[in-house]
Amino acid sequence: MRTFTLTTPIATDPERVWSTAAAFEHYPTWNPVVHRLKVETGWSTRLKMVLRMPRTVRLSGSLIEHDRPRLIKWDAGHPVWGLLRVRYELLISPRMGASDVTQTVRVSGLLPRLAPRILSSLPDVLARTAHALKQDVERQPRLRAA
Repeated sequence: MRTFTLTTPIATDPERVWSTAAAFEHYPTWNPVVHRLKVETGWSTRLKMVLRMPRTVRLSGSLIEHDRPRLIKWDAGHPVWGLLRVRYELLISPRMGASDVTQTVRVSGLLPRLAPRILSSLPDVLARTAHALKQDVERQPRLRAA
């Protein structure tokens, strides 16, 4: 298993970051890595996604932790069992009127060994996601106190 982590400061409060990060159905509108994302709710929250990495990657999995306004964690795999397993975590930490957003991705399976370019692209994938999240959140109008 390989782990990749990136922390990005965002100049706004955790609630505003959360409002974008927790709205899964809107990911394709702001995140250049997410081509499609379908959310199914029932006994659990299921995610089906198509990601743009060096190649298109299809994953399906479950939301395993959703702790407002702090943590989102999901686990997903490729439709072919054992080929690719991904665990993604987004941690939002308050920091004096701002937020630190830490993304962690853990990858396992045969595909990273067979196509190492997928692993080597993950730092860039995290950076593109962080940049897009930061732009989207910081561009939102701030609410004024009444």
